[in-house]
Amino acid sequence: MKRFALPAACLAALLAAGCGDKSSKDEKVLKIGFSVPSSRETRWARDLAQMRSQAEEIGVQLLTAVSENNAPQQLAQCDSLLAGGVAVLIVAPQDARAAGEIARRARKAGVKVIAYDRMILGAPVDLYVSFDNRKVGQLQARALAARAPRGNYVLLSGAPTDTNSAVLRRGALDVLEPLAARGDIKIVMDQAVKDWHPAEAQRLVAEALLQNSGDIQAVLAPNDTTAGAAIKALEQYQLAGKVPVSGQDAEAAAIRRILAGTQEATVFKDPRQQAAAAFGAAMSLAASGRVPEATFIYSGKNKIPALLLAPQGINKDNANEVLVVSGFISLRELRAKPAETAADNSAN
Repeated sequence: MKRFALPAACLAALLAAGCGDKSSKDEKVLKIGFSVPSSRETRWARDLAQMRSQAEEIGVQLLTAVSENNAPQQLAQCDSLLAGGVAVLIVAPQDARAAGEIARRARKAGVKVIAYDRMILGAPVDLYVSFDNRKVGQLQARALAARAPRGNYVLLSGAPTDTNSAVLRRGALDVLEPLAARGDIKIVMDQAVKDWHPAEAQRLVAEALLQNSGDIQAVLAPNDTTAGAAIKALEQYQLAGKVPVSGQDAEAAAIRRILAGTQEATVFKDPRQQAAAAFGAAMSLAASGRVPEATFIYSGKNKIPALLLAPQGINKDNANEVLVVSGFISLRELRAKPAETAADNSAN
């Protein structure tokens, strides 16, 4: 896992913030805030755990908040984090546009903001740390096209409030539109999944199956929880394992489905790498006010420094090498009963 190294002088200054007389020690400890939209889904639980581990390793106080998919709640929680004296606020927004108010309040308070995994709209931020989500969509679509080069496709995208949803869909269409133009495939449904909710994904796939008399050859789901829900809909037509389904996040339940043959593929966005990148950038911002070397992307009228990491496609051929050997998923998790955990079934 790649970590972002701090210049020696910056690191010394940060560590010195935790030293001094006992009476002022608590006030001098560097504080980083981390706000995420959910703790019930595996991927966010992993991000939280990784960030906490890194903070503990270097002696930084990490203040966390989980909004459970409630944008007003996230705003209120971030207000508390700002009042708690954080030097940098890392935010994975529930609602990209609503989170603009978080960024504005942070800037007014003199606090640096990192948009984590999802972009914040309507206000400038100091850095955006994510994976290349257009590439994610491309990887998903290519996995489906390899298995089902012809036929009717269901294209599901994530919550409209998440800027990644449109980017992922655009990446999928990079691959699917040329196939549709040639007449090889037909996209019979192109719908967003509200709040990334599995029940909504299952309803949409069931609707597509009903409208097309079960004649569906592929389903692109925006993540692994919705992929699992899509497979439940396919089961009603005895099509699970016959119709390829792709997702993202490389959850243990998805890997079990891939090995069992009911899910075709997923996309691995290693949260250890993403958390390390964001944490290293936060330390750099706290120490010097500067971000690591980054590319730039546009968010509305704002030019935002961005660290875009490379995702990796996962199928039954490379799942063990990429996920198990690296320690991301344990053999115990893969050998668990097929029934998905509550975390696997929650909304993104």
